[in-house]
Amino acid sequence: PHLRAAFAMGGGSDLQRLSGGENCVLGMVTGIMAKACNYPFLVWKNTVQQGLKISLDPRLVYRGLPMACLNLGGTNAVQFGGTGVFQRLLATTGSSQDTINVGGAFLGGAASGLPCSIWELCMIQQQRFGGSILGTPARFVKEYGTAALTRGVTMTIGREAMFTMSMLGVTPLIQQRLVESKVVESQNTANPNPNPNPNPNPN
Repeated sequence: PHLRAAFAMGGGSDLQRLSGGENCVLGMVTGIMAKACNYPFLVWKNTVQQGLKISLDPRLVYRGLPMACLNLGGTNAVQFGGTGVFQRLLATTGSSQDTINVGGAFLGGAASGLPCSIWELCMIQQQRFGGSILGTPARFVKEYGTAALTRGVTMTIGREAMFTMSMLGVTPLIQQRLVESKVVESQNTANPNPNPNPNPNPN
């Protein structure tokens, strides 16, 4: 039962068993739920980093929330979907299951970095200056040019690759190893002498 619980934790090779659409929906739902809960802290963090005064006005605190949900929901959808795709591709190379899980998660995260960078840039602009979901990127492109949308994209790709590798690759692997060690430990405790001699003195 412990081993079954380990594989029920999510991540690891589980995403290989789901379809691309199922992975995308799973990632989008979890992303939107997470962002809806922690958005005020994100706004206050960005406010402090820019040297601005923290506001408790809900009209300002939740400004840009739809774009933030699109950002994290869309990014997670790409991460979950991409991880599943890359894991299936790596499975055809004959690599070990650990390599498939961790490598697929890394590549899935890297793939999410490009759209995440653009969405996050628009989200921060909305937090600072307001505007609509479509109007904000249009204004940004008008003022700074299309190339400005790629600002920070390399660092975002690296960040999301490392994050997704940790969340969907390394963490499930550690969970599995810990549970397996617990199973072995419990078996040894229940049977401390796996090869008992029922007749130690045959004479």
